[in-house]
Amino acid sequence: MLGDAISFPIEGDDGIKRLAIGGGVLFLSFLIVPIFWILGYAARCGLAGVRQEAPPGITDDIGGQIVDGLRAFVVSLVYSLVPLILLVIAFFVGLAGAFEGGNAGAGAGVLALVLGLVGLLGFLAAAYVFPAGVIRMMDEDSLGAGFGLGAVTDAAFDSDYFVAWLIAIGVGIVVAVVNQILAITVVGLLLLPFVAFYQQVVTFYLYGRGYGKSTGAERMGGGGGAGTSTDPLSGTGDSF
Repeated sequence: MLGDAISFPIEGDDGIKRLAIGGGVLFLSFLIVPIFWILGYAARCGLAGVRQEAPPGITDDIGGQIVDGLRAFVVSLVYSLVPLILLVIAFFVGLAGAFEGGNAGAGAGVLALVLGLVGLLGFLAAAYVFPAGVIRMMDEDSLGAGFGLGAVTDAAFDSDYFVAWLIAIGVGIVVAVVNQILAITVVGLLLLPFVAFYQQVVTFYLYGRGYGKSTGAERMGGGGGAGTSTDPLSGTGDSF
């Protein structure tokens, strides 16, 4: 799985060109839209991982890729919403306790600490589960499928998905070290967007492979899920 993931971003005759375009697009991240373009492309690479297909064309259906990126963002945001609310509440409870002082202030401090810890654990859980939600959304071509908690958690708590997620974390650690080395020089800094693109594609491909193995959806050469869902929120790749 790791070997396939490492070679996936540059697979095929257009591999280097794909990497160059992806990194170039990330140079324009300050325009916001390119972020969703690359996120959508990465999500499609995750779907390619499920189906064990070749990398999708990065300049094919750019509008659809941007929409997929927006949908993936919505899924990640919703999964992170409850932990975020808990952390905000913890902040304000702790702040009120600091002004109150005394026993009431101490009690508020303890409550804030508990809420903060629960919020942080919630973020970790969301970081683990939401990629499965994104891949399910892509496989079913339905935004609603990303929030099918039963199916998503069944996939996420399977050992195959867990192994793929751990490998993705390992890749992230290695890339972080590489980025620190590259950041020493100006030329290295210019390479960072290309490394970021490469990492995102590898990561989502791993998520897709793990999801495919855990659900039995893994298949050679496509077929199956996308566009076949009867979910009322389902649609084409160009719609929510």
